[in-house]
Amino acid sequence: MWGVIITIGITLLYTMIGGMRATAYSDFVQAIIMAGCFFAAIPLLYSQAGGTAFVGEFLQSFSPNMLTWHYGFKDLLGAGAAFGFSICVAPYELARMYTLRSKRTVKLAIGFSFVFQAIIATSVAAAGMAVRALYPYMHTPDIASTIMAINILPPVVGSLIIVAILAAVMSTVSGVMLVSASAFSHDVYATMIRPKATDKERMRVNRLAVLAIGIIPIFLAMRQIDIVQFIVLLQASLTASFFFATVLLGLNWKRGTAAGAICSMIGGFSTALIWYISGNPLGLNEVLPGVFVSLILFIVVSLFTKPAPQDSLKPFFKDVG
Repeated sequence: MWGVIITIGITLLYTMIGGMRATAYSDFVQAIIMAGCFFAAIPLLYSQAGGTAFVGEFLQSFSPNMLTWHYGFKDLLGAGAAFGFSICVAPYELARMYTLRSKRTVKLAIGFSFVFQAIIATSVAAAGMAVRALYPYMHTPDIASTIMAINILPPVVGSLIIVAILAAVMSTVSGVMLVSASAFSHDVYATMIRPKATDKERMRVNRLAVLAIGIIPIFLAMRQIDIVQFIVLLQASLTASFFFATVLLGLNWKRGTAAGAICSMIGGFSTALIWYISGNPLGLNEVLPGVFVSLILFIVVSLFTKPAPQDSLKPFFKDVG
């Protein structure tokens, strides 16, 4: 309980006081910690596990599916589409891009992020295989990183791994809290409740919203839900079905309208959710029909509704007079 409270407390503190600037700087440091710690742990893990040859031979005998094409083309396509589409349009990711000083910086940032993500993803996959060889029977894969840090690695390295895991959690949580609170203070409070609210008042509401949103995960963490990976994958599918078409077409197609965006988001999300509840017919991940329906609705509804005013298009299209 104290670990959860301390983690969310520190995240709340720097998010409420420093805002997006604090989140951006802390994310940079956390990315270095994650990439460095996981990459450095690999040699130690495989040394403890008896080398790469032993790990491969053991996993092959223990569960051949781990080292073969266990998942079919549709499964891989669905998972890739879910995470690929969602990460392109996730509000907490886009907010980070808005803080960069130029388009050139955005392009450089995307390139560097690919390098860091590749290091982290490859290291985590390799570490997972080594831990599975050492501890074949775990009631949930979500505890592999904790077992690795406490029971396998030296204390200092294990502590750094825990820090890296907490850094990943804090990075995502701070971004979600900041974007959600900003949406409430700007889109709900300043637009619908008090249109004449001052900047100081909106900032106060924003910080209170950050506090409220930050408290909710404490109760969820206390329940110790052991389906983290399931939740992450479903969240990615629903996020992509909700936002992808609106962001992609809204920023690149002048004919897009507010009605088209609203129908697109509602239709895409509903389709993905119904598809998932129905057991993914045809073996397709829910994100594929969700994004498809969302794209079609955006185009069709936009064509049958009044075009957006020219003044609304000027900030996004240079050729609009």
